[in-house]
Amino acid sequence: MRSILSISVLLFVFFSCKQKEENIPTKQIESNLKNYISEQVKAKELDMKVDSVLFLRQDTITEKLKVYKKIVALEKEYDSLYLEYTREKTNALINLKTSVGPGVSKRAMQQNLAETRKMSDSASYWITKMETKRSEIKALDSVAAMTDSTNLIAYNVVYWFQVTMKDGSKFTNTGSAIMDKNYAVINSENFYKQ
Repeated sequence: MRSILSISVLLFVFFSCKQKEENIPTKQIESNLKNYISEQVKAKELDMKVDSVLFLRQDTITEKLKVYKKIVALEKEYDSLYLEYTREKTNALINLKTSVGPGVSKRAMQQNLAETRKMSDSASYWITKMETKRSEIKALDSVAAMTDSTNLIAYNVVYWFQVTMKDGSKFTNTGSAIMDKNYAVINSENFYKQ
């Protein structure tokens, strides 16, 4: 009796999941993606025609995921600021070593020390920028902790497409796009900045 109940539950879950997948409006998604890609091709003045677009899969984007994507972008910015800071600091130290070495005239030493101060000020500038970026990351971390991880805000749709070039050759590739709940394509750059 128990095994029959287990099998019944598994079958119910299996068929429920199947029905959910069938409710995805693939034709609407493919049509919207084809229009979007065609607009992009036209805007970039490329000599090609979009032949077909096929929906492959979709992933959900929640509020929490969107916040984490922002955090990753800020972390990348922080890393580039840290590299700039390190470069400035290294240049200042090298300049300092060469400015106080033996055989350097007093005038050259004063010039080199003035340059070292400028480089040091530049390093301080990068430190301030890094601290600002770090505080933004901490603020987003606290927002992420309180953000709903189940609230669907968009879909990340993966698709296959084929284009015909001006010379008649065919080109195929895969791509991804962010689509809202109604499956309209959203500009991905602006989506994660909001």
